[in-house]
Amino acid sequence: MNKLTTLTVVIGLAVLAAPFSASAQCIQVTPENWDYGDVKVGTARSQAFTIYSCQESAVYLFVIEITDDATGAFTITSALPLGSIPGGETRELEVTFTPPSLGTHEAFIHIYSNAPGNHTYINLSGVGVRGWSCVRAKAAPCP
Repeated sequence: MNKLTTLTVVIGLAVLAAPFSASAQCIQVTPENWDYGDVKVGTARSQAFTIYSCQESAVYLFVIEITDDATGAFTITSALPLGSIPGGETRELEVTFTPPSLGTHEAFIHIYSNAPGNHTYINLSGVGVRGWSCVRAKAAPCP
């Protein structure tokens, strides 16, 4: 690579990085953690999470994903577009818990952004149950 090409690549990378290097980004996610409680196997329960750009400058979201979900019980069902959230504004994300089996299920929402620390994790948990009549009320014998 000649010197002009190298300089062009370096300047190009600096220009690309510039919008993401503002000094005062931060995000807050509410709720910070979520327990879906007891949910009958095969049915679903959803929860909305609000992502707030809590400074004057925009925050840029690179990745939003579910991680450490060993059973595949959690899915992002209403995703917000990746990109910037202007300072002081919010975006909403919906995650659905559909337990595929009995027992406790756990995972995280992972948000990778240009906020300090870069990674935000929201703990998710829920329990797959046979049904309310069997587990909660003990009104019917459990199979």
